[in-house]
Amino acid sequence: MYGESHDLIKPIDEWLERLYLAADSVECVSTGYYSSLKTELEASVKHLTVDDAAVKDPDDGKNDETETDNPSKDDQDSATIVASGKCGDNIKWELDSLGTMTFSGYGAIHTDHFSDSDRYNDYADKVKRLVIGENVFFGEGEDFIVTNVFSDFSNLEKVELPSSLTLISDSAFMDCASLSEIIIPNGVEYIDFWAFNGCISLKTVHIPDSIIQIHPDAFTGKVVDSLEYITYDGTKEDWEAVTGGIRWNASDFL
Repeated sequence: MYGESHDLIKPIDEWLERLYLAADSVECVSTGYYSSLKTELEASVKHLTVDDAAVKDPDDGKNDETETDNPSKDDQDSATIVASGKCGDNIKWELDSLGTMTFSGYGAIHTDHFSDSDRYNDYADKVKRLVIGENVFFGEGEDFIVTNVFSDFSNLEKVELPSSLTLISDSAFMDCASLSEIIIPNGVEYIDFWAFNGCISLKTVHIPDSIIQIHPDAFTGKVVDSLEYITYDGTKEDWEAVTGGIRWNASDFL
């Protein structure tokens, strides 16, 4: 999806927003209103099916006690630190009981971190979410992720990258087999070869209009088989210039 086409889906987004509001605020929505909303929505989006069980009559089971499986703020507040260490003069990493690994502080993650006694990659299979602070950088560069730094984090599902990045180096997230979505922050200009090689669960990629070059082999190793959507902030012409050397038709996923 190109940036210039966003307005084309705005009416559908408005319907979806209203539907979600109805689902989240069932005490304030009548069954009649929901039925009308469902009919109008299905008329606009033929392929979308709506689960009637998602919304119930406000008077139906009003006093029932319900439980939620959503691990939101309460769960986050109750998370405990299960491992931590240093990987630079002023950089600290922590892994919590929910599987979130956070890098904080200021300065560089040393490229010789593999020799540290408290090395973070010993816990690679425990990490589900990776958060890299804005003041954290890698090796000698202040604006890139170095080679292999997070490869083989097999259970990693979500990554939050700092806006200071300009380059994602080769093999940075190679074989992160559970990674399903990656949002490349605005400011990144280059994605090197094998950056996401072997990320076989990757379905959605968001690419900013700051990107200048994507290596032909940045997304390989059956990634194309799993990929479903690419969003791009720039124009069609910009996208074609960026992806001209890619060995597969990236525009098929827009």
